Amino acid sequence: MYNLDEQLNKHLLKILVNFFLLLGFAAFLSICVALIGLLYLSGTNNFLEYKSKYSDTVALPSIAMSSNANTFEFAGYSTWDEFASNCCCLGTSNGSGDNATMVETWKCIPKEGTTKNNRFMYKQRLRVDPKLGNGLQLREYCSPIFNPLVVCKQPYFDDAKNMYVVGACDGSSQSSDALSYLW
Repeated sequence: MYNLDEQLNKHLLKILVNFFLLLGFAAFLSICVALIGLLYLSGTNNFLEYKSKYSDTVALPSIAMSSNANTFEFAGYSTWDEFASNCCCLGTSNGSGDNATMVETWKCIPKEGTTKNNRFMYKQRLRVDPKLGNGLQLREYCSPIFNPLVVCKQPYFDDAKNMYVVGACDGSSQSSDALSYLW
């Protein structure tokens, strides 16, 4: 009888060890797959491609698009000047060399009635991107003032693009992407 109990204990212990070993291996694999998916998504997720792919699928009135874009671009304020006078810029950059991107992070005092609990609002602006170019000719890094030799019109809503863009001066060599995304 004692020998049978000992054999059952060893067999049960072997089953439990194998079960937890398999469970740990499955958890490890699932975490690895999730991390690989997250890395892939962060490397390939491009807002500009997404926007160009899906922006024309919903036929919203121009005024609705303008209002939503206004809230997005100016953190609830109605103009660039109002945005710049109520926000301060904290510079950040990602990468180095040819693959470097420059991003401005603007910390804004919330406009009356736009957020709960009067918390700060943050707006990130892409300024330099390896695919789109360099927007620092339009406006210095973290500067609220546009270069008057390059930008002759403050940000305005372009109905054709369904987004805010800046107006280039005559003779300016800025790309359409820079005027649309890097201001």
